[in-house]
Amino acid sequence: MNSAHDKGMLSGSRLQETRRDGMRRPLPTPDELQKPFWQAARQGRLCVQACSNCGKHRYPEAPVCAVCLSPESTWVDVPPQGEVKAWCRFHRAYFDGFELPYTVLLVELSGGARIYANFTGAAAEVQPYVGMKVRAEFEEIGDGVVMPKFRPD
Repeated sequence: MNSAHDKGMLSGSRLQETRRDGMRRPLPTPDELQKPFWQAARQGRLCVQACSNCGKHRYPEAPVCAVCLSPESTWVDVPPQGEVKAWCRFHRAYFDGFELPYTVLLVELSGGARIYANFTGAAAEVQPYVGMKVRAEFEEIGDGVVMPKFRPD
């Protein structure tokens, strides 16, 4: 099989599978560059890279700043609120373990970094829209991995 799942291309991470509620789900396996993001999520915080030279926030993480090309960065906490910039409702499962339909948001966080995340809980019944204010919540999805998801604020 030659799918994104087999290639380990979900959010730039390799995947492992685990059992949760009898379902197999892909889980990220963070590399050294990604570990601060996932450690913060386990603590119920959102953090992104900030360029030490120009201050630009970025997510996903990268070895250099896309604005000034500086390799120097730090990880900074950002408020758990954001604004929906785009969204998509999936009616087909591309990975095992996802209940259909599910909604994925592109959320702009304070400082300008953008993150893709699921719309969660009762929010799944709400129609998202561009400009909607959302707030992060954190869900343990298996093997100690905590995933940020967003609900209406």
